[in-house]
Order: sequence, then structure tokens, then C-alpha cells
Amino acid sequence: MSTPIWIVVDQDGTGYKVKEPSTLTEGGVLDYMQALVRGRIERISGLRQVDDIDVWVNEEGALVRNPVRNATATVLAVTLGDPNVPAQTYVGPMLVTGSDGQNATEVPEYFENFLVHTRHLFKIDWKTDEPISVEECVEYMDAAREEVTA
Repeated sequence: MSTPIWIVVDQDGTGYKVKEPSTLTEGGVLDYMQALVRGRIERISGLRQVDDIDVWVNEEGALVRNPVRNATATVLAVTLGDPNVPAQTYVGPMLVTGSDGQNATEVPEYFENFLVHTRHLFKIDWKTDEPISVEECVEYMDAAREEVTA
């Protein structure tokens, strides 16, 4: 059995498989989700293509100084049937989770496989093959931002 994961796609197209923090309290899960999108979370509503996937972005991402558009997130949102695209611009990291209708759950295996096998379509550059912790993911994203600004 594989490790339950969430998927993060950063603004530069780097993809991360993150171990789903399923054993934590609900407040703890929210804290992890906010760390991954780098701020308050907002669910992209109205996805028409899937009902067992939720996509989360930073609710105030476009308001940050010098926001960086996440082209991969926008293409993925279009593919999933987001009715807000192209009027909506997504910036910063995007978090993909599974959904049981009420809670964030692990990403279904079929969707993980879809993203891995269509990497050319979404231009995702997978950072690691194995799932990493939320903390490791945040460290990788911070290091990438420091490298860009150096």
C-alpha cells in the first residue's frame, strides 16, 4: 500500500508529493494546508470534471507584493473545469487533495498517476519521487525562492 499523499505544485512548476497529515487534529491539518499555500487557504470551487478532488490556493495570493503567476496551476484548473478561469489568476503554490465531500483526504491514486503521466501537459517538474513531509516541502519551496532572489 502506498503512502497517502497530497500534491503541491509551486509557482515555478515544481511538483511535490507530500505525506498527508491524516493523523492530526483538524486545526493541525489547516495549519499544514496554510503552510503549503503560504497563507490563508481558498478552495477553487465549481470544478466540473472531478468530485473527489479539491484544489486549494492562497486566498490573498494576488495581493502580495510582486505576485508570481502559477501557470501550471492555471492550466490544471482549466483541465479540471474551473469556471473562474481565465478571469482568475492563480499565484503561488497550489495544493491538491482528495475530498470525501467534507474533508481534505489523500489524493486518489488515479489522479496522482494522471499528473505524473501527463507531466508534459502541465509542465510539472517533480522534485522527489517519494512523498516528503510538509516541513520538507516548505523548506524546498523557501530554498527555491531564495535562489531566485539571490
